[in-house]
Amino acid sequence: SSPALPLRSPPVSPRPGRARVAPPPCRLVVSPPLNSRAHPLPALAFPSIQFELAARVLRPAPPYPMGDEANRAAFMELQARMFETTAKIKQVQTNLRGKEAEKKRAYLTLEELRQLPDETNTYKTVGKVFILEPKSVLMNEQEQKLNDSESAIASMQTSKEYLEKQVGEVENNIRELLQQDPGLARQILSMTVQ
Repeated sequence: SSPALPLRSPPVSPRPGRARVAPPPCRLVVSPPLNSRAHPLPALAFPSIQFELAARVLRPAPPYPMGDEANRAAFMELQARMFETTAKIKQVQTNLRGKEAEKKRAYLTLEELRQLPDETNTYKTVGKVFILEPKSVLMNEQEQKLNDSESAIASMQTSKEYLEKQVGEVENNIRELLQQDPGLARQILSMTVQ
């Protein structure tokens, strides 16, 4: 085996306000000259010199203390409620946009019908077929659509506000839970960072 010669680590000047940190220990390993039979290169006159860093044993950082299981279960439940409520809000917003488009279409159709004389032939579309209808019937249908859309929009606005209020309450509950259990908060942060 090769002889190992201990080396002294060079002194490290401490930075102001910092503790002195020693570099990892080193040892010098001297190996015998290469044999020409073992290696295709010719024998070297000088032994090869290698530096090896001695393995430093690093202890892993202690894991964060596990959050209380009850708090963890409460967090999972609140998170599920948050996802469910947010999905409901998105659905209500989609339906709201559809009803607003329907209301606008009914309003514009009604405005066009009002400009026509009463004796004008008006047609109603049913699939690909056009059916002759009196102007008054078409106007009543469009007014009904307009009123239905307005009441549906008002109802959806109310439910949207209620759902947004629920999301705010869930957010506050999650915030309070994480303030009460810092271990759980650190766990969640470590999961999101990874």
